[in-house]
Amino acid sequence: MPCSKDYYRKCEMCGYETNTSGHWSRHQKTKKHITKAEQITINNITNNNNTNCNNVNININVFTPNPDAYNLTDIIMPHLEELVKNKLLPAKAIQDIILKMGDKKPLLVRNEKLWVKEDDWKEGDDAEKELKSFCSKSEHKLGKELTNLEHDMDKYMDASSLVYDGINKESITHKVKTKMNTPSFTQKK
Repeated sequence: MPCSKDYYRKCEMCGYETNTSGHWSRHQKTKKHITKAEQITINNITNNNNTNCNNVNININVFTPNPDAYNLTDIIMPHLEELVKNKLLPAKAIQDIILKMGDKKPLLVRNEKLWVKEDDWKEGDDAEKELKSFCSKSEHKLGKELTNLEHDMDKYMDASSLVYDGINKESITHKVKTKMNTPSFTQKK
């Protein structure tokens, strides 16, 4: 096929020049052109952009915990008598409360890393310390309530089995990690 005098293309990415449409089409499919196009696309991406170049989709999400989430200390533990009445372990009660908070829950697990909100979001070791403190305070509160039940031995026995079950990170995050692992997050725009 003869070349058209009016047809001319130059690839801005790799400098390839041609005066036939067939060569141009083949060039766009070459590894050299595709690699160069991907490099340029990746270099120009900013956070949270969806870019479609040569049928390559790149989607980048930046995880930012919800700043409007409740604080961990906003969780109101049910009274011990209520837990006994419903035969509910304290850790399970805390799990249920957290999951009902929806996108404002103060406890998240993201990429196997714990996030806890108390005034501001803490992650990793700081989050572990915050959760440990919360668990300790919750156990102490339940222990105080238990001493008030000493006059009723049946209630005391039922309640003591709940109180001494233990509230800790594992008991709170167990079985809800998958639900906590799909956290609410805001996307920076």
